[in-house]
Amino acid sequence: TTNSTLMLMNEKEEKATEPNMYQSAKLLQLSAVRTVLSVVENLPQFALPYLSQLLSPSALPSRALRRGGDELSEDDLHVARMAERLDGALAAGIPARQLIPAASRAVADCLKFPDGAVETRAVLGIVKASVTKSTRAELSPVVGKVLNAAIRVFDHHDHFDDESSDDGRRRLDLLSASNETLLALVMKLSESQLRPLYARLREWRGELAGE
Repeated sequence: TTNSTLMLMNEKEEKATEPNMYQSAKLLQLSAVRTVLSVVENLPQFALPYLSQLLSPSALPSRALRRGGDELSEDDLHVARMAERLDGALAAGIPARQLIPAASRAVADCLKFPDGAVETRAVLGIVKASVTKSTRAELSPVVGKVLNAAIRVFDHHDHFDDESSDDGRRRLDLLSASNETLLALVMKLSESQLRPLYARLREWRGELAGE
């Protein structure tokens, strides 16, 4: 079932103590992501009812699928690359008017997740890809949703002061991703579309109105 597939994406791993179990978990993750990728690439409309689940912090954005560092195994790399392919397939196959509102809500959920910088960045990457692949007319109804996602990250960054720690560096990286997403939007909009966006940014004082 779809729910079972999404649960497998976040299969628990114990690399250091149980290497065989870790490899098995990675194979399950790879199979789960590949299954969803096949659906999104061939029948994207079937993925629409599951967007919220797919973009939840413990599913596609999960750090379990996006390990970083210098000591990655081949299994880690295969899973990460497949997750990136699924990111791109969502942006290409799901219309912005449907994907971006779901992703904007997912950003809020990921920021509530314990140490959710990695997950939030993953969702922002999907938003940026959707913006890049969409036309100006397609983006017009969702400009506010993209802006809300970016502002949520800006607000979250304001509440964190220690930028020298690993967590601080991840949050700076997240802030950069938010800036890049907002810039991608600005580059696609016309002058008339930019005016209300600029006005909202000028009026923003660190509190986000409800969507």
